[in-house]
Amino acid sequence: MSDKTLATFKIETEQWKAFQAKAGNASGILKEFITAYLEDRISIQPDGSIDTLAGLDEKIEAVLDRVMTGRLNEVTDQLGKLSACLGS
Repeated sequence: MSDKTLATFKIETEQWKAFQAKAGNASGILKEFITAYLEDRISIQPDGSIDTLAGLDEKIEAVLDRVMTGRLNEVTDQLGKLSACLGS
């Protein structure tokens, strides 16, 4: 059996009901929030606000790298074909 803890906290009743109604799976969302926070996918700012853009620079860089590599490969292939045509 896995080692789990029942976590409790106080929240206004109406706020909790609204969260449950919107979330559907309130405990699942809270667990995902904790996981994302621990993995630095989100961070808490000094003013207490949540920064959901944490790590966005790295994600954008990875996507751009993948796209640019693909485009570079396409251009290289086209240049090879063009070079072969000009050489014959």
